[in-house]
Amino acid sequence: MGKGTGLGLSLVYGIIKEHGGTIMPRSRPGEGATFIIELPVTNKPVEVVEDAPAPDVQLINGREGVGKRVLVIDDEEPILHMVREALTPQGYEVDVACDGATGLQRMTEKKY
Repeated sequence: MGKGTGLGLSLVYGIIKEHGGTIMPRSRPGEGATFIIELPVTNKPVEVVEDAPAPDVQLINGREGVGKRVLVIDDEEPILHMVREALTPQGYEVDVACDGATGLQRMTEKKY
């Protein structure tokens, strides 16, 4: 509980580096952490990018999940929602659980 995958800071670091910036951590035991982010100032005009229409993706079988039930277990709610949103349009019935104990309980209630 309270521990993630560590990918968030890695992604932030990559984005900051791509923009020519730096990130400096400051931490004291028991007090949490502070991150100082510095980005360069630019005089370049901001380029407005219009939303391009999504490409028309053809699935081999767009309803491959019809009649199938999936249980997704993760302690991060955004991941649960993302997986549910990805699988539901393909016909899967998606149940989610935020921890292993809840997942085990769901498995006693339904067949996955």
